[in-house]
Amino acid sequence: MKRIQYGNWIPGAVVRVYSKRRAVWHFGIAGSLSVAGPMVMHASKDRGQFAVTTNDEFSKGQPIQYTWVPANLEQQQIVLNRAESQIGKPYRLLDMDCEDYVNWIVTGVARSPQREQFVAAAFLLAVVCVGVAAISA
Repeated sequence: MKRIQYGNWIPGAVVRVYSKRRAVWHFGIAGSLSVAGPMVMHASKDRGQFAVTTNDEFSKGQPIQYTWVPANLEQQQIVLNRAESQIGKPYRLLDMDCEDYVNWIVTGVARSPQREQFVAAAFLLAVVCVGVAAISA
């Protein structure tokens, strides 16, 4: 059965927006339409938890992009049910950020490639600094 879609708004799809303030991508799950407009479920650093907000609050004026869309109604319902089950769970930068939540909701595996890249870069920088300090000594 075909997924439900409202114009170009696709509930259950993964959306992202670039946060200029934090210089990272912020991820969420497109939710239902409400009187306030399209809703997004995401790990809100400001609220400290996985929450439902308006798309305007999620995007903060930045354009959103779809990174994954459900192929059918069954996939859409599974993603929406998983996302709704996470409402109120805590946001934790080191082990449950917005990307962890979205990946768990879609694939069943929580992971944040952005954080993994940051940690790898920080480790590489530390190794270089130690090497330079050793050469200088």
